[in-house]
Amino acid sequence: MRRAATLGLVGLALGAAAPAAAADLFRDDVATVLRTNTLSAEVFAGYVLTRAKEYVYNVPGSGSKLSELDWRTDGLALGGRLAFQPIDGLTLRARGWTLVDGAGSMTDYDWLAGYRGQGSWTDRSRSPDTRSPRAYEADASLAYTLWSTDELALTAIGGYRYQAQDWRAYGGSYLYSVNGFRDQAGFFTPGQLGIGYRQDWRAPYAGVGIAYNGGDIAGSLEVVGSPVALGDDRDVHALRGLVFKEKFATTGMIGVTGGLEYRFSPVVSVAGRVEYTRFMDATGPTRVVDVVNGGLTNYPGPSAGASYETLLLSLGLKVKV
Repeated sequence: MRRAATLGLVGLALGAAAPAAAADLFRDDVATVLRTNTLSAEVFAGYVLTRAKEYVYNVPGSGSKLSELDWRTDGLALGGRLAFQPIDGLTLRARGWTLVDGAGSMTDYDWLAGYRGQGSWTDRSRSPDTRSPRAYEADASLAYTLWSTDELALTAIGGYRYQAQDWRAYGGSYLYSVNGFRDQAGFFTPGQLGIGYRQDWRAPYAGVGIAYNGGDIAGSLEVVGSPVALGDDRDVHALRGLVFKEKFATTGMIGVTGGLEYRFSPVVSVAGRVEYTRFMDATGPTRVVDVVNGGLTNYPGPSAGASYETLLLSLGLKVKV
């Protein structure tokens, strides 16, 4: 049994399938901790970037934006993966990662005088001190080989993906229109919680994958998608004592995973991997809870909207022993 030990530059992950494991396009991930003829387990690290959009629309559903919040995070992610091949050509896979160290920012735009393009905002606040106590992905899938040769393999894929993230925005600055257009600037108290936000997304998906393994180069590409992705969010405005909750109508999801490995020798190779997921814009009704006065208000959809995307990058040096 051959095992790959990895020295990561940001730690991470890719693999290209050999013809015997063609249904598992990423079976040879970095830092393999277990490998048998039918089962493998890997751990990996990488650099992750996330971006979420949060929208409030003018009621009743004119499509004109009243508010938009842009949440961004980047940092170190750690993850793992299991793959089981019960029969030749079929692989069951489970994979996930979690953010362990990241920094972020939040920008909040308001159009209180009517939306006439993105640059027509009247109020804007920024919170460069934005933290993410939770961000992760969990994915389960199966892959079946449709066609293969000594160098190429074509695979059908089906699975289920779940992604979630929390943010906390502290302090920051603002530029408001009070007595005139953008006439009042100031700062929030440093370290004071302004807004807490959370998104959860889930989707069954289907797709295809292709793997190449020839000579000194190996590569893999998977493309998956779904027209029935679902999401919900929770927005806590600490300074106003309000909690906004939304459950969105179905939307689309697309995911692309690609990797490339170059072998300098039979022992040493460099491998890189890119994993991208996007949940498209979704809209729905809003429920507002006034935690100070105990009030409850419901706004019919589409009064709010959201979207979410993640990009995971990794690069590593693989040494086979």
